[in-house]
Amino acid sequence: MSFSSIFSEKRASKESSSSTSSTHSILPKSLVDYLHSVSDRSPTYPTIPVQVVSDLHLEIPDPVFKSRGYSEYTIPRHCPYLILAGDIGTLNQRDSYLCFLRRHCEIFDKVFLVLGNHEFYGTSRHGGLSTLDSLFSEDPILSQKLVVLNRGRYDFPDSKLTILGCTLQSEIRPEQRLEIEGKLNDFRQIKGWTVDDHNAEHSIDIAWLRDAIEEITETEPDRRILVATHHAPSFRKTCAPQHEDSALSSAFCTGILEGGAWRGWKGKELVKAWVFGHTHWCCDVMLGGVRVVSNQRGYWFEPTVREDYKEDLVLDV
Repeated sequence: MSFSSIFSEKRASKESSSSTSSTHSILPKSLVDYLHSVSDRSPTYPTIPVQVVSDLHLEIPDPVFKSRGYSEYTIPRHCPYLILAGDIGTLNQRDSYLCFLRRHCEIFDKVFLVLGNHEFYGTSRHGGLSTLDSLFSEDPILSQKLVVLNRGRYDFPDSKLTILGCTLQSEIRPEQRLEIEGKLNDFRQIKGWTVDDHNAEHSIDIAWLRDAIEEITETEPDRRILVATHHAPSFRKTCAPQHEDSALSSAFCTGILEGGAWRGWKGKELVKAWVFGHTHWCCDVMLGGVRVVSNQRGYWFEPTVREDYKEDLVLDV
């Protein structure tokens, strides 16, 4: 479920400028943004290319493009590594989901899977994770090629790049709780799932991510980090502008990269890029000195979202 599918509002024009926080800067904000852009997008070190997609929603039949299901839809290879940043389909459709994963593990050298909320539709969180575990035991190519980033870390060989990934459940605000409980399908489609469970997972995810970044900073400070999550790391510029202040915003986004919260993270300077999904909004912006990228296909009935989706989007980190 996305903002647009809940509200059915016409999407506003996307803002192209990026935003960056600065504590005591006397420089114009536009210049600060430019300096961040130059320093982070023109690295002096050898980069690793990663292809990024999310929110394919293969679980939903597409009456317009009937060849877009699990067994038909194929992401063309444009580099060795593929990140699937959640909501690819549902683990409840086990054989179909396996078919899609196996095919892409044959195409790419490594496939990184972040779990979205839709992965658990029609089952419980525990049931979905058990299904995923069973796929590894039955399919040798998955055990060799697939990396599940469920609070997971992967160090790219012969490089200084580390990818850290988790769902990063958002923190649902108390004042938005009733509205979100009533309108978000997660609490009807995921067995036994509650707002309290959602917020508890947020606390675990964010603590794990913060600790993982801090550990790398203390033990391998010469590394650089790519973060991959499903939920968005900011309320700003990660969704359609008309949804930034909606009554459902805290079900989709977390304000990690905004203001003082991010400044307090030890090792944040090692985080060069952050990819996400969930909001059905494609973007490439600078937030808190981090390049934030999403490439979301969305539902078949969201044509304006699909206009921005690129099968060949490659991020150099």
